[in-house]
Amino acid sequence: MKFSALIALSVATAVAQAACPQKCPSVIDYVCGQNSQGIQHTFVNECAMTLKNCQISHEWTLISRGYCAGDLSKRGLFDGEILFPQPGCAQYCPDVLHPVCAKNKDGKEVTFANSCHLTTAVCEYPSMNWTQISSRTCSGDLN
Repeated sequence: MKFSALIALSVATAVAQAACPQKCPSVIDYVCGQNSQGIQHTFVNECAMTLKNCQISHEWTLISRGYCAGDLSKRGLFDGEILFPQPGCAQYCPDVLHPVCAKNKDGKEVTFANSCHLTTAVCEYPSMNWTQISSRTCSGDLN
């Protein structure tokens, strides 16, 4: 009996690991996930949320497509402002994931989806003094 339970557990573990992606596509399709503690987090796409579920013990569940409510202001990007494009700033950035990490005047690090999104933030919010510090995801980000 113990042997068959051990085999069943091994098979279940192997199936779960097989369902885990090794890499996610570089496509931006933001989703909002929530863990068992009620914490919400915006992931760059559903695959990134699945990958995070495979990497850590938190169980993230998809609750909506797009950003989580209030996520932009929590990350220090726009401080809750309604976004209106400024003249001369990029109106469109490609939905391609090539993360860049930037720091604002307060020292807060934020990952932008790509350099175009960072350039747009620099243009839209010059008082934030965004400066790129690396060509990768910021070390403190989950996704």
